[in-house]
Amino acid sequence: MTDDRYGSIRDLVWKANIPGIVLALYFDHVRAFPAWKRTFPHYLHPSILDVNQPAADKIEVITTKNRYLFVFQERETLVSDAADFVKTGALEVFCDGFSVLRLSVSPSDSESSETNERNWTARGVDDFTEGDWMDDLTQLAKQLVAFEDEQGRKEQECREQEEKCWVKLKNAVPVASSPVRHQTWLQRLLKR
Repeated sequence: MTDDRYGSIRDLVWKANIPGIVLALYFDHVRAFPAWKRTFPHYLHPSILDVNQPAADKIEVITTKNRYLFVFQERETLVSDAADFVKTGALEVFCDGFSVLRLSVSPSDSESSETNERNWTARGVDDFTEGDWMDDLTQLAKQLVAFEDEQGRKEQECREQEEKCWVKLKNAVPVASSPVRHQTWLQRLLKR
């Protein structure tokens, strides 16, 4: 591959925001799929036929169109200038058994202190193969966001409906204005 062709492909990858889309897809959705499959299988999007986790750092996602394998490796690298270890990683995506994308990633400059969760940022595209998988994953990412929003809306409607039922039930049951006091046998005896 000539340098000009390689440069234009890299430009295409970054302009299409493939690294950002794939990272968001992986960290916001794919990582949670195995747990969701075990606990709440009906919450998986219909275009996802199956999810497997063959190893701790590998998640296989089978969609209606392709079979994907996401491999995320996190490591600490010693930076001699800073005399400190720096967390880095690599996310590799396979489509139907072929490597189609490999990203060098590192934690973003800001960390979410509330959840103590790192947000990863793509720092480089180490390997890229153009193909239909780009559109497939881009569409899947959009569908998953819309599906999550719809699930959240349904859950909110359900909570509101439950609240209305409780209010209705509360209003249907008469509440005595003064509580009934039961006297103990000693109080009744002393009253005589």
